[in-house]
Amino acid sequence: MVSAVCHGPAGLINIQLNDGRYLVEGKTISTFTNEEEAEMQLEEVVPFALETALIEKGARIDKAETGRKSFG
Repeated sequence: MVSAVCHGPAGLINIQLNDGRYLVEGKTISTFTNEEEAEMQLEEVVPFALETALIEKGARIDKAETGRKSFG
């Protein structure tokens, strides 16, 4: 099991296994979503959409309730 918070999964995107597959391929990941990027107006701040990048490497995204309201 691996744990990362907020945009932390960005560090996992390009890790490749010995067989050439990406570490995140086929894994279910909870991460900062494209909707959350938009809600917090980060599209012009972050260099790429984390959710999209993970999906491109084969990850499955598990979306919880979106929005800061879920934190308090």
